[in-house]
Amino acid sequence: MSTTYTVYHRWPLWAGMMHDPSPTPTDLGWPAAYIPVAQVEVQDPLDNQPEVSLAEVYRLTQYLDTEWWNNPGVTAWIQARSTSIGDVLSDGQTLWAVAPSGFEKLDAGSVTNVALLEARVRLQRIQLSSGAGVSEVTVWVGSPTHP
Repeated sequence: MSTTYTVYHRWPLWAGMMHDPSPTPTDLGWPAAYIPVAQVEVQDPLDNQPEVSLAEVYRLTQYLDTEWWNNPGVTAWIQARSTSIGDVLSDGQTLWAVAPSGFEKLDAGSVTNVALLEARVRLQRIQLSSGAGVSEVTVWVGSPTHP
């Protein structure tokens, strides 16, 4: 099985995480200070440890030998900097902030914002990709199997 993560970059970069390794979504400015940059599909680890998948998402969104948006499993919406401390990864149910070492799970109270933000992103992408002449756009919040 695989999981698709949405990668959100904070703009501007957030230096506070170096001093506060357990931020709240409010500390980070979630979601207003974030822009969605990509979706990344990774294989689920056999031991079901999210840290393994998160590390793979992080690796795939780094400039290493090539631009990260050319990596397999990555669907980039914009060509942006590498994922960094303070950026947020989401599987649509849980938010994790990139920490100086590993990832910090964010407060579950912000999860409802994830669905709304991702719906807004889908709407923007539909509008951008379809150009003029859009007569109807349908946007859902949450998983199509769990409305």
